[in-house]
Amino acid sequence: MKQEKKKRRALFFSLLQGERGWFAACMVAAVFAALFSLLIPLVLRLSVDSVLDTKPFDLPDFAIVWIENLGGRAYLADNLWICALCVALLALGSSAAHLFRAYCSRHGADGLAKNLRDRLMEHFQNLDFAAFHSLDTGDVIQRCTTDVEMIRNFAAGRIVELARAISVVSVAFCLMLPANRTMMFATMSLIPLVLAGSIIYFFAVERIFLLADEAEGEMSSVLQENVSGVRVVRAFGQQAREVEKFDEKNEYSRVMNLRVSDRMAMFWGMTDAAGYVQCGISLAVGTILCLRDQLTVGELIMFTTYSTMLVWPVRQMGRILADFGKARVAWGRLYDILSRAPEDDGGENTFENGDIVFSHVDFAYDASHPILHDISFTAKQGQTVAILGTTGSGKSTLVSLLARLYDPTGGTITVNGTDLSTINRKSVRQNVGYVLQESFLYSRSLYENLSIACPEASKEAVEQAALDASLTDAIDGFPKGYETMIGERGITLSGGQKQRVAIARTLLRDTPVLVLDDSLSAVDTATDAKIRAALATRTKKQTTFLISHRIGTLMQADLILVLEDGCIAQIGTGEELLAQEGLFRDLFHIQSARMQEVL
Repeated sequence: MKQEKKKRRALFFSLLQGERGWFAACMVAAVFAALFSLLIPLVLRLSVDSVLDTKPFDLPDFAIVWIENLGGRAYLADNLWICALCVALLALGSSAAHLFRAYCSRHGADGLAKNLRDRLMEHFQNLDFAAFHSLDTGDVIQRCTTDVEMIRNFAAGRIVELARAISVVSVAFCLMLPANRTMMFATMSLIPLVLAGSIIYFFAVERIFLLADEAEGEMSSVLQENVSGVRVVRAFGQQAREVEKFDEKNEYSRVMNLRVSDRMAMFWGMTDAAGYVQCGISLAVGTILCLRDQLTVGELIMFTTYSTMLVWPVRQMGRILADFGKARVAWGRLYDILSRAPEDDGGENTFENGDIVFSHVDFAYDASHPILHDISFTAKQGQTVAILGTTGSGKSTLVSLLARLYDPTGGTITVNGTDLSTINRKSVRQNVGYVLQESFLYSRSLYENLSIACPEASKEAVEQAALDASLTDAIDGFPKGYETMIGERGITLSGGQKQRVAIARTLLRDTPVLVLDDSLSAVDTATDAKIRAALATRTKKQTTFLISHRIGTLMQADLILVLEDGCIAQIGTGEELLAQEGLFRDLFHIQSARMQEVL
């Protein structure tokens, strides 16, 4: 536990790199602001006791010499504007220090927030792929926005307020102690109680802060899912159900935030009362001491002023601790992401095109959930390997191993004789073109979506890739052609058009290995045939893995794998599998019968 806390602190302080100067300057400015403001009551005391009255100046020798050279007490009494000018200059100095403090704190906090966002983005890009299974998109967005902002606000305001509170109490203590110890203890008597109450309050509400933050994350997740799946919601007429689901999360978030607000209101009421009682104690004790000639009028003014000035920092201590609790919860949620292991480079070898051999490959997301078992086959360089199987048989998992999104939990995969697990992941993904089962497009122009995987590609290459993906006719039908803006996730395109865009941008990379994960399911059979014909004309050195349920597509493959329950049930060419009983022949007869019905 201690080691983990050290790691959390070390990571946080690493985010302050380049911003520590701002925070250091901020702390110094806070000390000067406190010093200037606390010297004002001291000037008022001297003006009353030593200028208007005859009490000797209780000042350092150099200050007394300066007053004597100026003309002494009589001169100051005739020129009270000098005392007023001192007060004005101290107030101006305090204001300038406050302004400089705010300037430095904002720069430091904004820099900290930027460093944190950059670190999160970089970490997401390098996070192990399996980690995304346990991350909820809405909650992640909430952490990267609300939680980061909470830390930024704490760094911008509360850290400085803490420095100011400590400075005010410390400087006031040093100024009051030599003046009158009885009044000093009276003026600061309730500070320890308020601090103790603040610490108790902090530990009492920290858990509630976490629950409130998590509740907001759950609400954000529901909202994000609803916006992303708005077409599904409308298609099934589930608007009322979605509103009800959001209302449930929203109500829970409201209840959690009310619990936080109730406890904050209780704490603030108690600290307000303590502050006013503190002022009352100071005034009462000071009045009694004045009547006993144990305290001068100037000292009474100074101590009551200090008592008033100490109320705010002491009250702020509660808010500082409360916001510290929120910031600590926010940092804990962000650290939960940042502490997840990044994806390792996975080897020093580079990808060299050749035969791909699966040898007794096993894979499981966890020990209780095996996906693939004893997968063995060889894909010769330039061959097309088709994969057929029922839902959940492990087709997508098998091809994801090729791109090293995951590594086998047993057995080996070799490429040109080199174990895939020893090949650098970046090199693997530069040489394996992977068209996912679900086509993800960006809210940008069609041309930008096509060239996103290869930004340096020429326009001619982009157009050729679109032609090979049988996308040209669709592009010509758009008013702005390649500059047509497609909505978020390609919402303005049909399912088949989205798949063809995804295929085209992968073909643009011209990788030696191409994986089509059921990427032709949304296109008609004629377009399917055109795309496969175009793929056949490309370099013969390209090895293609194709997941499909269309017999016409499968029959063109050099090798067909039939998966059942994570195992290879059948393997061979189309003609060989038609001669065997099994899923392939059953599917062939079903699709042939449907074609006869259509004809």
